[in-house]
Amino acid sequence: MMLVRRMKLRREMMDFRISEEQAILKETVQKFVAKEKLLELARIHDETGEYPFQLHKTMADLGWLGMCIPEEYGGNGGDVVGLFLLIEELSRGALIAGNIVFRNVVNAGLAILRSGTTEQKRYFLPKIACGEFRFAFSLTEPNAGSDATSIVTSAVKQGDEYVVNGNKVFCTGAAVADYIQLVVRTDKSGPKHMGITVLLVDAKRPGITIRKIKKIVNKGMETNELFFDDLMVPAANVLGRPDEGWQHILKTLAFERIFVAAMCLGVTQRVVDDAILYAKQRVQFGRPIGTFQAIRFKLADMQARLEAARLLCYHAVWLIREGLPYERAVSIAKLVASETYALNSTEGMQILGGYGLTIEYDMQRYFRDAREFVIGAGTSEIMRSVIAKDMGL
Repeated sequence: MMLVRRMKLRREMMDFRISEEQAILKETVQKFVAKEKLLELARIHDETGEYPFQLHKTMADLGWLGMCIPEEYGGNGGDVVGLFLLIEELSRGALIAGNIVFRNVVNAGLAILRSGTTEQKRYFLPKIACGEFRFAFSLTEPNAGSDATSIVTSAVKQGDEYVVNGNKVFCTGAAVADYIQLVVRTDKSGPKHMGITVLLVDAKRPGITIRKIKKIVNKGMETNELFFDDLMVPAANVLGRPDEGWQHILKTLAFERIFVAAMCLGVTQRVVDDAILYAKQRVQFGRPIGTFQAIRFKLADMQARLEAARLLCYHAVWLIREGLPYERAVSIAKLVASETYALNSTEGMQILGGYGLTIEYDMQRYFRDAREFVIGAGTSEIMRSVIAKDMGL
């Protein structure tokens, strides 16, 4: 009898069906992608490098920037699985759309919801949900990338304020942000992972200089270098406990990994879609190239890798929702999803041949953007180190 109950429990836990509400959400997003012509929008912003302010507002008006934010703070509730599906489907239409939700809801909203004071939640969360505030997250420094605890940007408390001095790099969205979630060093006397504090910084305050970094990826979301020269930040804007910010950052990075994986899944599905369409339409030697074994097998491998990555990601986000240990799972999901995106976009370029090298086809953008995800949010090498450490190695 005990074995039967255990088998029944396992069957319930292995139900991969999404709820009716989640199915409606996916369908709604797919219709939105078509109606708002996100595929065309992605091309435009890749060329202009401009931030899609109207898209940001439209998604806020639809309530999507309020997902996972409780109604008492101006959001519309929901869970992380629904948020994952939203970002995945948006990214299938335009990576920049999923990125807007990721940076504002995941990196900012959920971080404030986890660690913020009641006053911070009441002030910031409604403004994130309605699209009034845009957020950026700044951790990396010129000499502190993968070795993030080596940050030296300092914040010295003077009365009711902190005085910030230093230099940050690779901060995406700072130029258009209203606030920056800034990670600083407040105590140099202890171990590197101690003495770290997170500040919610008004991006328009005197003492901040923002420089654009020209890049070949994710062009519609500008990446910046930041310089702080006696920037004054109210002590009331400390997120979490002073000097104990590293634990907050670890959770932020874990959530970052799984939702970056969501973006990778969405774009990778578009890679496969475009490659299949081309293989059906392109005729060589008197027949569509998709009928040749060399191309068919490439496409079959691309789909198999994508579906395997999707299952890993869904499992990881389910663990988060259920309150179960998720650290190893999100690292595996991010590693596999990002490398699947990179490999599939490479194969997509091969299938398109010379046309893949032209701007008029989107495959070259997928190929370029994929490089960001095997480096950003934790390199593939760091992901493997995290996984190996969790294995006791």
